[in-house]
Amino acid sequence: DLVNHLTFFALMGERRDTNAPLTTAKLTGAGKEMNFHSDVTIELQPQDPCSDEENDVCHAEPVEASTVDYTLFKLDEGEWEGYTELVTATTEETHILQYFSVDKSGNVENTQT
Repeated sequence: DLVNHLTFFALMGERRDTNAPLTTAKLTGAGKEMNFHSDVTIELQPQDPCSDEENDVCHAEPVEASTVDYTLFKLDEGEWEGYTELVTATTEETHILQYFSVDKSGNVENTQT
């Protein structure tokens, strides 16, 4: 006698990379100490500390390295945008840049200003 049998499997795993990415902003323009008198070029440099194989905090045991998935930014009151290339601030005024990155493990960096 055949019996219909359904078996359910659940794959449970442990997320090993729990460290958020760290993003720095590099500003380039004529001036110094955040007081520029020219257009300012902004380069965002995201890094995931757990993509570094030498990082003992993330790699106490061998794990698959995570990498930065994407970076978002907004300048002043603009909309959040995906960062893909250098950004230039061209108007002579005080600007507020906000940004953060997310890695492929889903860790979200706190918003930087």
